[in-house]
Amino acid sequence: MAKQEKRQELENYLSAKARSDPGFRQRLLADPRAVIEAEIGLNFPDSVVIHVHEENLNELHIVLPVVFRLLTELEEEDLDGVVGGAGQYTPPEPLPIPQLNWIKPS
Repeated sequence: MAKQEKRQELENYLSAKARSDPGFRQRLLADPRAVIEAEIGLNFPDSVVIHVHEENLNELHIVLPVVFRLLTELEEEDLDGVVGGAGQYTPPEPLPIPQLNWIKPS
């Protein structure tokens, strides 16, 4: 299973448990690292920072995915292929924008 899928699975589990167990919800908000580590039986490295946000009806939280940067420079021949159009890169299809009934079009 890909890391992103495991992360989503953990988030879904924690959200479901927090909805059904008010005490768990409060502990998760107060000390997310300790609660999550106890739930999964693993410890996160100290460099990992964990935030838990509680939404309400007047707030919208959006989590943006990580953007990975190219860590090494391209070799000259690879760069020529990119600049000259010799590469075969096809960008992914954009995701459809959902129609949200509660947002009025401008």
